[in-house]
Parts: sequence; C-alpha cells; structure tokens
Amino acid sequence: IIEFIQNNILRGKLEYKKHIDEIVFKPYNSDVELPLQYSSSSVVEISPLILYLGYSDYIKKGTLLIIEEPEAHLHPDAQRIFARAIVKLINKGVYVLLITHSPYILQQINNCIKLHYLEKAGKNEKLKTFLKEHRYGEDEILNPEKVAPYLFVDEGKGVKIKELESIEDEGISYEAFYYTLLNLHDETEKLRDLINKLNESGDYKFAVEVGMFLMNVLGVERFNEVIWEFKAESSVLSLSIKDDIVILGCWYNKDLGYAPVYALHLK
Repeated sequence: IIEFIQNNILRGKLEYKKHIDEIVFKPYNSDVELPLQYSSSSVVEISPLILYLGYSDYIKKGTLLIIEEPEAHLHPDAQRIFARAIVKLINKGVYVLLITHSPYILQQINNCIKLHYLEKAGKNEKLKTFLKEHRYGEDEILNPEKVAPYLFVDEGKGVKIKELESIEDEGISYEAFYYTLLNLHDETEKLRDLINKLNESGDYKFAVEVGMFLMNVLGVERFNEVIWEFKAESSVLSLSIKDDIVILGCWYNKDLGYAPVYALHLK
C-alpha cells in the first residue's frame, strides 16, 4: 500500500534519516532530498499515513483508522488513488472511519463495490480483463457489506445523522452530492442560454461580413473546398493559416443551422 501511494500520488518516497532524526521526501528520478517543511502540501498531508504504515505497528488488522477529509490538497486523480488505497486497507482487515466531502472519493469507492457485483454475477473473465486494463488489484474489490455509509444532514436546528442506502449493482447512494451537482449543471445551462440569446442577433451577420471581407482581401470569388461542417451553440469566427492554406470557419447559433468550414489554397 505504501508503494501504491508513493508511486501513484507522490511520485517519490518518504525516508527516515536516523542520523539526523529527520523525515525527507525523495522525488523519483532526482537526487534531491526535501525535508517535509519544504515539500508540497500533498506530500505533507499523506505522510502521516505512510509513516504509520511503514515505521510502526499501529495500523494492523482490527485497528480503527480515522481519516478526515483526505481530499485536502489532492488533485481529483490523486483522490481516486487514495480511495483505492483505503479499499486495500479495508480488505486487510483495518477499520476505516472516513469523513469526506469529495464526490470523486465516493464514486471511486462505488467503482470498487461494482467490481464486487461483477464478481458476484459470475463474470470472472470480464472482471479479470477490467482489472488488467485499469490496473486494479484483486484487493481493490470491495464487498458492500464492509461499508456503512452515513450522511450528516443540517436541518437548521441541528444535524441529523442519516444512514445512506447501498444500492444493488451501484454502491453508496449519491444523494449527498446529487442535488448540488444537478443545481450547478442547471445554472450553467441557464447562463449558456442567456449568452446564446445575446449572441444570436448579431454574430451570424458579423461572421458573414468578416468572411466576405476576407474573400475580397484575398481576391477570390469562392472557397474551393468544404472540408468540415460543425454545429455549435454560439457564433464564433475562426481563421487559421498554415503555409499557403487558409482555414476559415464561421460558426453560428444552432437556431440558424449549420456553418461550413472552408479551405482555400493560395496560388
């Protein structure tokens, strides 16, 4: 597990220098040794777990390990790797109390649970292929019976602890994040619609006028080859030149239809 975390998140390793009584971080492919106080925040955040695993016997089968917000200072990809490391610990018999606000960690745990359902369905060849393609270990298959998820719900006058449902073939209920993500998506779409409404009146006319201007400047009556057609949400004009080829694209609002992209060979 230490090697898994160091190889996939830290891209280096932690070492204890007994003669100077100091822990250093050594990035791979480098001779540099960095004291923790000069290392990145991700290294500092993960180092306690690695050090406990590597230099003590505190974490073993039957141990209760409490991890609060492991997503702090970690890129979403690193959060996924960390979640997989937690699953490895669980399958070694360590009890993990995990407090998180990360949808990435929750979904990664659910993916490990889905591996269990794939195994349960007897699809062993497909499971074996998936594990190999996505570089999972068999110790990352998580039985949902090992998971007890809870959601802390703020009800104004206090906080209610709600046990979350474990959904067959899916995993832990996503309700803690679902409505937040849905509201964010709806807001984004409304803003996109407003921007399109602002653009639809003038951008198409502008694109055509600029296209005609370029044709006049280049001294041609038409473009000689249509190379692509593209349908877009809003109006954009693009022009790129490579060697003696001019690419002119006029994208306009979806309500006005398609816009061709032309290639012109300058002779």
